[in-house]
Amino acid sequence: MSKVYVFGIGGTGSRVLRSLTMLLASGVDCGNDTIVPIIIDPDASGGDLTRTVSLMRCYSDIRNQLTFDGASQNEFFKTDINQVVPGFQLPLDNKVQTLKFQDYMGLNSMTPNNQCLMSMLFSDKNLGADMNVGFKGNPNIGSVVLNQFSQSKEFIEFANNFQQGDRIFIISSIFGGTGASGFPLLLKTLRSNKNIPNFALINNAVIGGITVLPYFNVKQSNSSEIDSGGFYLLSIFLHQWIEPIFPHL
Repeated sequence: MSKVYVFGIGGTGSRVLRSLTMLLASGVDCGNDTIVPIIIDPDASGGDLTRTVSLMRCYSDIRNQLTFDGASQNEFFKTDINQVVPGFQLPLDNKVQTLKFQDYMGLNSMTPNNQCLMSMLFSDKNLGADMNVGFKGNPNIGSVVLNQFSQSKEFIEFANNFQQGDRIFIISSIFGGTGASGFPLLLKTLRSNKNIPNFALINNAVIGGITVLPYFNVKQSNSSEIDSGGFYLLSIFLHQWIEPIFPHL
């Protein structure tokens, strides 16, 4: 029985995983595959993430009370949702949620030349942004912070469990901060990081993905770090950047 590792990145990834769980509960057929959800999201207390994790745990509890032998074949809940990493999540460094981006980067301890370089790469709003609820539509911040996930013991656990015939599917938005930065980072790690366990199997595995276009706006405010007016421009830019590099994922 093969496994499909479904990575849900950011709030959109959790929302889609929640919908997938409901479909599986209703009896949608996934063949004999086991679904292994893994969420990547710095907002550990976010509503989308906590609701999704709670629902998947509830699904597993219900499924454990059912039988799936020849004499009593249930159609509902028949697909196994396996929890390979604790809480279905790849945890990030706890300090991410308690620091501003400039403190996370150690701006004050940098040399003057490096501080100047940082000011060229990131705006004052970027540097002063707190990260307690994600990256607020700034993939340039997310790409720096999320780069740590591949070093976590949970990611190593995923790689150790990967077997011949297993597959991977990635879900994220392409217009925000977490999903837009996490998708290319995860894909690059899976395809090029030779230091992870079972790299040969993972590198040759079938990888699919879906990136969700903008589906909401936020109220504009001069004090807000999020500009929903740039969502479509960001999604177009990222699509043009990702597609030539990973045309077939």
